[in-house]
Amino acid sequence: MIKKSFVLEVFFLSFFYLSCFTTPWHEQDTPPNIQDRYFPVVGSTQEEMKTLFLKNLNPRNVLRVWTTDQTEGKGYESRSWYCPKGNLAASFGIFWPSHRLDLISAAQLVTGVSIIEALRKFGLKQDFYLRWPNDIISKDGRKIAGILFEPGEISIERYAPLIIGIGINVKMTEEEAQKGQRQPEIKQDAMGLPFTSLFMESGIMEDPSRILEELTQELVQNFRTLLIHTFRGKFFGFISSHLAYKGQEVIYKDSGKNAVEEENLTVVDIGPKDGRIIFLDEKGRRRERITGRIFPQHLRS
Repeated sequence: MIKKSFVLEVFFLSFFYLSCFTTPWHEQDTPPNIQDRYFPVVGSTQEEMKTLFLKNLNPRNVLRVWTTDQTEGKGYESRSWYCPKGNLAASFGIFWPSHRLDLISAAQLVTGVSIIEALRKFGLKQDFYLRWPNDIISKDGRKIAGILFEPGEISIERYAPLIIGIGINVKMTEEEAQKGQRQPEIKQDAMGLPFTSLFMESGIMEDPSRILEELTQELVQNFRTLLIHTFRGKFFGFISSHLAYKGQEVIYKDSGKNAVEEENLTVVDIGPKDGRIIFLDEKGRRRERITGRIFPQHLRS
């Protein structure tokens, strides 16, 4: 006769293993299953991720493609992303819950928080700020990292595929930064923000793979927190206090479907619900935007 305790043990073990293989990444209590693909050299991690997504339709997995030598990096509005050899270019692929697509804009900012938190563990001492919605810059306006969100090509029931591209200047030297600034075709930024790197800020030549592992942990945990506890809880206060150009007049641009919108607006704050940016226009009227980018006035083209 089979003991009752044995039957219960088998039941709970079966339930545990079934949960591990079916529970989506954001509902797991354990580290996610990372499907990792490293390329010594690659054209674009974003493009490789689009291909990888087609072969991995399991919402429990977090997909990751990365390199330290990206030759055809992709930035905002299909511009080139300058990534000299030795720096980090990574793309993450996740299935985002379809009923929480309202948090995608906030997720971009949370990605920025994750980058800052990861880099602080590797010697980044000074405060860095989020240039809404997708760049990390120093107090004096030098860019250390950028973020690119793109949709995947295949959806599955209850989930939308999301590709998160991240570029971090890890080992970039002053000479390489100056080279990037002199060559418009490889500029990281549409309006020419100067570059910096972890090495230039700390003097440490860190291994990009170690930064990637820390970043992966921060990113997944912060996304889980965002989906469970919303944006206001953990993230709003930090981002509000680290919002670049707060109180300053900036150039707001949004390349819509029909025309490019451009205005001079003063940055007030971000919205506590979804991370939208809040401005005042020249007449003191409150303006809110969920898409677009901002640029400092001194970089007006």
